[in-house]
Amino acid sequence: MIKVAINGFGRMGRLALREAYDWPDVEFVHINEIATDAAGSAHLLHFDSAHGRWWHEVEAEGSTIQIEDQVISYSSNEAIADTNWGGAGCGCRD
Repeated sequence: MIKVAINGFGRMGRLALREAYDWPDVEFVHINEIATDAAGSAHLLHFDSAHGRWWHEVEAEGSTIQIEDQVISYSSNEAIADTNWGGAGCGCRD
């Protein structure tokens, strides 16, 4: 299982998650995005003006985004070093 964290959840980050979410060997564990909070990102993930509504149920609660039964932690750190990537469950490489 590959655990993936996304730094930057703009249009491309959201489309990458949508595309790879159902891959059997990939699990999304954390999102860091400074432009909006978890609720705003969840809304933009679920409703895309070009690609339409995503078929998965998406909700936000506090600092998490929940897709179906999977909870993904969320942060809004401007400096990438301020995000606890290891604590989010992913192993990071330089």
